[in-house]
Amino acid sequence: MPDTGNPLREADRPYPLLRYFLILILPLLLGAVVGGMFFFHSAIATSIEEHQAFRNARIARLLVADHTLQPGSEARRRQSERTLADDLVELDLKCGTFLNEEGSVLLSASVGNDCYPITLEQFSEVRRSGRPELKEYPSPEGRWVTLAMIRAPGASAPVFAGIEERSDVQEASIHLIATPFFLIFAAALASVVSLGGILIWRAQQEIDNRAAQVLRKRDRLGSLLSRRARDTVLNDAPAAELVQAVIMFADLRNFSGYAEVEKLDRTVDLVSRFITAAGDAITSEGGDIDKFVGDGVLAWFDGPDAEAAATRAAIKCIDACVTLPRRPGVGLHAGPVIATALGHGDRREFTILGGTVNIAARLCSLAAENQIVASVGTLRLSATHFTLIETMEVAVRNHRQPVRYERWQRGERPEYSGEQGPEKG
Repeated sequence: MPDTGNPLREADRPYPLLRYFLILILPLLLGAVVGGMFFFHSAIATSIEEHQAFRNARIARLLVADHTLQPGSEARRRQSERTLADDLVELDLKCGTFLNEEGSVLLSASVGNDCYPITLEQFSEVRRSGRPELKEYPSPEGRWVTLAMIRAPGASAPVFAGIEERSDVQEASIHLIATPFFLIFAAALASVVSLGGILIWRAQQEIDNRAAQVLRKRDRLGSLLSRRARDTVLNDAPAAELVQAVIMFADLRNFSGYAEVEKLDRTVDLVSRFITAAGDAITSEGGDIDKFVGDGVLAWFDGPDAEAAATRAAIKCIDACVTLPRRPGVGLHAGPVIATALGHGDRREFTILGGTVNIAARLCSLAAENQIVASVGTLRLSATHFTLIETMEVAVRNHRQPVRYERWQRGERPEYSGEQGPEKG
């Protein structure tokens, strides 16, 4: 049975909050900051322009009140134009034009000779809304024209006024007014984004640290379980299932006598070396270690190559323990087992049950040092350094039929094959 590893290792990775923030959220926030800053600047500029339009409309209303717009002599008209021009200079304006409802010019004056022509068609929006409108027209220095509809006191018809001024000076004023607010707004948004980034970075560190702690603890707990037990917990596998498997028992022979006469550290060292050798042999062939029982190991193999894998693992286990002061005997038996979790309360253990396990334990008890005792048909080898000693039957408690088994003794190195070894009667 091949080692599938940890199937949830991908899901175990901590949530990439910081990466998603940098890839998805931060560009949106930066876009919102830039867009917000330009919107804020535009809103300030629009507000100032609107204020300027109402200011010029009030100026136009005062000019209408101060000047006679009724037709008169040529001298009187020129005098009104000169007076209006003086007022425009005093107010830092360029041009002033006043029209009647028919579009005729009632009064017009300028500071210079490049005024933008004012016609009645330009007042369509002003007529509709009743509000003054500021328009910007291109020129080397830039120009603003305020269009306003004015009702003079005592007049039955409205007067349409066009007041022109240089826009470069006003735009410089808008820039001076808007820039501090723009910078304050930008700094506030940048501070919020930076603070959010720092908090998310700290949160990602906390997530990573806690996830690493959980994984370390889970891995340490997982080392106390068989692989099938870990897979059952992680993959929500059925609590119990019937599996066709090969059971392997490996146990040190005459360990009790050794432990009675040897020092504690040597006894512990022997068990540790045996468990390491047996564990390496089993896991290298894809087996699953169900449990360590004192100086013994219970493992199982499933899948289409279970018999061959169990055979190789048993041989590796015996070969690896040749130099130990006590060497193992191995029992192998194939058949159905129940894989399930048993326990009480919060203490549960995943294990394998059934007659197949009992028979494998019984066969292991018949094996001497460096021997494999296996039910007939389980082993998959033709031996050169393992010699078939005997083929016999053994009665197993609570089983009606005796079990035929083969006893193999370690000799020279084996040659593995898919054929069963010779059988003696």
